[in-house]
Amino acid sequence: MKQDLTELVKELGAIPGYVRRFNKVFPKVGINGATIAKSIATFERSVVSKNAPYD
Repeated sequence: MKQDLTELVKELGAIPGYVRRFNKVFPKVGINGATIAKSIATFERSVVSKNAPYD
């Protein structure tokens, strides 16, 4: 979570599976800071917790 964004873009760009998926979901944009943020936000919205003492 405290990783430099430029380094993260390079790291994800070196993984063919991530490159394919980002290009599919974000055509003509691919992997960048904004698309990484959108991907994380979409994932977080999909997480549904059950009844927990922290809720």
